[in-house]
Order: sequence, then structure tokens, then C-alpha cells
Amino acid sequence: MGRQHGRSLPRFCAAFAVRSPASSGLSFLNFSTICSSVTTNPFCLNSISASQLSRKHNQVDPATLAVLFFDLVRQIRPHTQYHCVWKQNMKIIDSSTISLCLTKYKWATFRKTKSGVKIHLRLVFQNEEDVVPEKVIVTKAKPSDRTQMDVLIDETDATYVFDRGYVDDEKFDRYCDDGIFFVTRLKKNAVTRTLHSFRLPENSSVLSDEMVLVGTPQKRMDNVLRLIKTVDTKGNELLILTNRFDLEVEEISDMYRSRWAIELFFKWLKQHTKVKTFYGTSEKAVTNQILIALIYYCLHLLIKMETKADLTLVQLSRLLRSYLWHSYEKWVERIQYRPKRTSRGRQKSNRDTYFPWVWLRKYRIQSFTKWTETTFSLDFSFFVNWLKITV
Repeated sequence: MGRQHGRSLPRFCAAFAVRSPASSGLSFLNFSTICSSVTTNPFCLNSISASQLSRKHNQVDPATLAVLFFDLVRQIRPHTQYHCVWKQNMKIIDSSTISLCLTKYKWATFRKTKSGVKIHLRLVFQNEEDVVPEKVIVTKAKPSDRTQMDVLIDETDATYVFDRGYVDDEKFDRYCDDGIFFVTRLKKNAVTRTLHSFRLPENSSVLSDEMVLVGTPQKRMDNVLRLIKTVDTKGNELLILTNRFDLEVEEISDMYRSRWAIELFFKWLKQHTKVKTFYGTSEKAVTNQILIALIYYCLHLLIKMETKADLTLVQLSRLLRSYLWHSYEKWVERIQYRPKRTSRGRQKSNRDTYFPWVWLRKYRIQSFTKWTETTFSLDFSFFVNWLKITV
């Protein structure tokens, strides 16, 4: 049977769909039915090989998994809770490259020594902590990020936040005419002309707030933009470019800093899902495995939203593996479990802080007089606390 992967069985059963012979439509197997068939059918395989996963990835249509992904996003969005007003219509755009072997993935040649695919993602905030991928496109790694701007930026009355890889003056002019707002970072070699300087609020961390024209005299934008100069946590200067003139400078600065959420999402995706190594070598197989990873994330997030669990997605995943062969009710009961004790429990007391001989060891090289001055300079309450702990 080839190389076996016993741990892949639950993921395989939960992730893949099969076509029912009775109807031409798509029907997803119930997880309890899968578990019962695994335990009762003596001819069922006890593990799945990598070749079986590769064949299944090549057979499934990526459009089917995309429909499932968008349906999960549609179910997650009603659970949205915002505390910041500017997060309601904010969408973060970025991409992440996954390196591949050049000899196995020649269709995705990226450089002379390696291949690669690129995940273009549009991310929105679900609440103050959680984010949800709203739109995804998987392409080869060689085309630039700007080639997917028209696909990801397609809604008006929304503010899109992206980095310098998406800077395009012609598209910015079109966005201003169509009522699409954006917040990005200006390139270092960009040419700007200041038209007006706005007044800054008191005790503001922003260095300047100006109305500018971007571009050279030969090729300049038709619409005016807003340029905000601020500093990051390391003291480096940031040039933030936007067409939002109705927001405060601090809000725009916080809006661009929140772009880091998509970097953390890509980091989580690569650490906790299988998107760095693939079972299949075709373009369809790679796309399917990336979509399954996003479905895996959305399923955990949907469970967290509906059960109102005060747990991280990693903790939910660990509980799922622990209670995989138990009933659904036991798993939900474990997720919603709250300890009855409200105290922190028995804490280890630091008796050395109350023991005078600590200062004797500290001042062992120095004079005895200094130790006595340090010890007897404490008030009477110190010795009372020391007696409470030692007795």
C-alpha cells in the first residue's frame, strides 16, 4: 500500500466530499456515519497512503472547495462584533509566497532554482482578536501582486489597506473616482507636491498631515491624496498615503498598523496547517490543499463563534483531536467548560524575600554593619509577614 499516514485519516474524512450515486449533486458525508463505518466495516482501510491523497486531490474540482469556503465565510460574518468604528468596513489585502521544488513543480517556475505559488488574500476583522479570510486567489508566484488588485478590490464604500507592493497611481485615480477608499504606504522614491498642511492635535504621535499630489509633472495623479508622516514602534518613519480625509490622523495610523493582522494570519496558516508540503504535484492538487487549509481555519473559527468558547483556535484543534472518537456533545461540553474555582490556586511562596539571611549572603563580602543596617531598616510589618509565612 505504500507509505502509510495513519494520522491523516480524520482530516481526509472530514475534508473531502464524494458524489452520491443516487443524484448528480454533491453530498457531504456525515462525520458520525464515517466514524461508524470505520469501526464496523472490517474491510475499511486503517490508514491512507500519500498516493491515495494525491489522486483524490487531483480528482476534486477546486471550484467545489471554493464554494464550500465562501459558504463558511458567509456563516461566520453574522457573528461580527466591533468596538472600533473604522474596522467595520476595513479590508486588508496581501499575499504570501510558498516555495516549491523546481523539479516537481515545473509549471510554477518562479526563479532559476525554485518554483512557487502565491496566495492572494483579502482579510476582514471578525472582532478585536479574530480575523476571517474573505476572498482568496491562488496563482503562480511569478506575477506581481498588482495583477490581482482588480479581483480583490471590487467593493465600494470600503477601505482597503495594503502595503507598497500594490502601489499603482493609475488605479488610485480610478479608485478615487469610483468611491473606493484605500490606505497604503508610499514608496521611498515617490515624488510628491504639498498643497496644504493640516493642523495636528495636541500630544499627537503623527509628525505631519498634508494634502499632496503624487507623481512627476509629466505623469501626475489627477486626484489629491492625504500624506501622513508617523513613526513605528522602532522609531522608523512611515509615509502613509490615503484618500480618506474624514478620519483623524490617529485612526489612519492605527488602521495601517492593523495591517499586521494578515501577516500573523499567514504565519498561523503555515505553522498549524499543511500548506508548505503538498501531496500532489499538479496545479489542481496544490490549489485544493490550500483551500482545504482555509476551510480548516474557517471551521474552527465558526465553532468558536457559535459556541462562544473563550479558547484559541489551536486549543480548539487540540480538543478536537482528543475527543475525535467521542460524541459531539462531550466535545462541546469540554469546550464550554468553565472551572468553578475563581482563585489562582496554591501559589509558591517566595520565602527568601522575607528571610533576613538572604541579605547576609548578598553582603557576605562586605561588612557586617551594612547587613545589619539593611535588615533592621525594615519596618515592623515586614517581620509580621515573615512570621506568617514561616510559622
